[in-house]
Amino acid sequence: MALPRGSHSIRVLDPGELSLNLGPRRSMNMCQAINDALHIALQTEERSCVFGEDVSFGGVFRCTAGLREKFGPHRVFNTPLSEQGIAGFAIGMATTIGSSAFPPFPPSSLRPSATYSSTPSTLNSPPSAPFTPSTSQAPSPMVIACAEIQFADYLLPALDQIASEAARMRFRSGGDFACGGLTIRAPCGAVGHGGLYHSQSPEALLAHIPGIRVVVPSGPAEAKGLLLASLREPDPVVFFEPKILYRRAIEEVPECDYEIPLGKGRIACRGSDVTLVGWGSQLRVLLEVAEEFSKGKYSLSSVKTKPYNGVSQYNAGQGFQKTSSPKASIISCEVIDLRSLQPWDCDLICSSVNKTGRLIVSHEASESGGFGAEIVARVSKKCFDRMRSPPMRIAGSDIPPIPAAHEGLYLPGKERVVEAVLEALHYG
Repeated sequence: MALPRGSHSIRVLDPGELSLNLGPRRSMNMCQAINDALHIALQTEERSCVFGEDVSFGGVFRCTAGLREKFGPHRVFNTPLSEQGIAGFAIGMATTIGSSAFPPFPPSSLRPSATYSSTPSTLNSPPSAPFTPSTSQAPSPMVIACAEIQFADYLLPALDQIASEAARMRFRSGGDFACGGLTIRAPCGAVGHGGLYHSQSPEALLAHIPGIRVVVPSGPAEAKGLLLASLREPDPVVFFEPKILYRRAIEEVPECDYEIPLGKGRIACRGSDVTLVGWGSQLRVLLEVAEEFSKGKYSLSSVKTKPYNGVSQYNAGQGFQKTSSPKASIISCEVIDLRSLQPWDCDLICSSVNKTGRLIVSHEASESGGFGAEIVARVSKKCFDRMRSPPMRIAGSDIPPIPAAHEGLYLPGKERVVEAVLEALHYG
């Protein structure tokens, strides 16, 4: 479905439509796809800004590279090193400038007297030609305040602003004010060398706050469509970006302006024996497991007795057998990319579980209090009569993120997911 915006149209995709013909595509990693989405938002929404620590220089991961040179420092700019201040400024911008009582941003009195180049240039070189907003349409009423928190670990200092102000603005004002157009980007997850303060996945904390939408993409094409939808969303959004995918995930991404609706998951791999649910970087682990099971690389005979007190033969040290024998079991795994954690697509998961009878949820964040518990609880209630095995969670260990040398002990890797699938199938 295409939505007109002046002379500009936006393609809003139904779940699964990303594989359709959306015009020219270009190979991008996830960092480039996010940059492309921000570029489109700044170009189509004239009252939009991108800001955060080191953002005008391109950011530590280079997701905002080239934006300042094209759109000017009044729209792409650095902030002090204060996450609470970044969040507070973003909330104020989205609330006040986004209200109909205020003029379009930036008003002429706030525009800098200097002009800024419409093509990338060095930061120290003088600007050549001014960037001129499109005159083919009236200024958009949409305000976009896109704030970057350099690492998701540092959302905690900003949590009071997000939970007490952004999430409640519409309710406390009786609908007179809101934080629509507020998106907080935050790189998250382990990357091999982040250690204690640059490796966390705090999505469950944010999903627990009513009034906040939480989004976690699993690849470049998903990231672009979900980010554009988040930036134009009438509710505040926290957009988590698995930083390990910035360079590793490369796909053919549509060049057009398209949105993936928030709150709708997708079936990344169809199957019939067990449902695997994940988001972000963990989805790729699940897809790898599904592929290996589809090729018969594991044997069901590896688990010889039913689990006792939740401890399988694998946990007891017996292990599972990996085999290339033609007699190996072919197991069909259905993999679901949740995309959004708040709201989340319960109907999609229930539909799959009603078919397979088995549910395994896997996420990188710690298991206790993780979002997997919410999924398991709600799906168990709705699908109890169709469950053929207890639902399971495969998640990070209940310890702080640890250095690279032992990161494999913390992360829920492929072996743990394989074990859970075999255990679930053994129930019958």
